[in-house]
Amino acid sequence: SWLLGVAMLAPISIFFIFCGFRIWEPAAPDLYELITIITSAIISACLIGLIEETLFRGLLQSQLTATINSFWAVIIVSIIYSSVHFLQAPNFDPSQTIHWYSGFTLLSSAFANFSNTIAFLDAWIALLLAGLFLSLVRLRTNNILWCIGIHAGWVTHIKVFKEFTDRDNSAQCGRLASNYDNFIGEFSTAWILLILFAWTFLRYRKFLNR
Repeated sequence: SWLLGVAMLAPISIFFIFCGFRIWEPAAPDLYELITIITSAIISACLIGLIEETLFRGLLQSQLTATINSFWAVIIVSIIYSSVHFLQAPNFDPSQTIHWYSGFTLLSSAFANFSNTIAFLDAWIALLLAGLFLSLVRLRTNNILWCIGIHAGWVTHIKVFKEFTDRDNSAQCGRLASNYDNFIGEFSTAWILLILFAWTFLRYRKFLNR
């Protein structure tokens, strides 16, 4: 499942390389640096996949599916999953005087990104679709390990790809990647939609042929 996750994002990376949005680093890393970067990316990606999938597709989706129907459980989990990525750590200054409303001020600062939804809407939609895909994998396989592996593969791919490439701000196709992480965005949204449509077609084609 990890390899599947890595391979799934390959068309996005290939597109960004050929359109000029991402260019290879001029200096090739030595073997030690290469192994260190890849190992570090895999370890952090596996931790992210384990934590997020255990929380969202494991605990939350399981509880919701037991309470409401699977369709709404998948939708709710995916919306929460996407939205959580845009929370930011509150800015706390210890030198400031603490008031009774200080906690509310800190809490509101965590949601500051949501005051300008247009700025990250493309990334939010891409993450929503990614969440839908992972939730469907959970329903289909009834095994959260598939979700953890695919998620870890995605994160590994993005981390390694961005480590060995630089962004070219002059490239016109750069608008297809969000400023959120310079990878997901409009193009990844279209790619995930294509995967979801293909999966749906293959899953239900026997009913369509009747």
